[in-house]
Amino acid sequence: MEIKTLTMEHLNEVIELDQKITGKNHETYFDKHFRLQMSESHNDLMFGVYENSILQGFLIATQRQIAFGQHEEIAYLEMIEVDPEHQKQGLGTIIIKEFQKRLKNLKIDKTITMVDWKETLLLNFFNNQGFKKGDMIQLEMS
Repeated sequence: MEIKTLTMEHLNEVIELDQKITGKNHETYFDKHFRLQMSESHNDLMFGVYENSILQGFLIATQRQIAFGQHEEIAYLEMIEVDPEHQKQGLGTIIIKEFQKRLKNLKIDKTITMVDWKETLLLNFFNNQGFKKGDMIQLEMS
């Protein structure tokens, strides 16, 4: 198993794996996101796990500063995806452990992410990785 920081040359592999998982083509989203990350030199928080040179899973996070009076650097975990054929085999845990190692190197102590309440398997995964319900609430406006 090999862990690689994602670059533009990995874009198509990420798009293909995401499409395999979601059934949708998010090429525009990933292309825009990768270009932004590369331009800001924050791609340490974008990495994939490869086995036999094939992408099995990946994580994409961004480094941010919280607003509204809380001026601490955080990581915002945007997505973690694992090939369905490799789920429930510990790969998600390997990805989170690598993420934690990279956060430590960047001196980032806090991670925030969002999960739909109906996604109980994903909620359980994050809970097992040490994530807890945070103090902030999500607000929406349509």
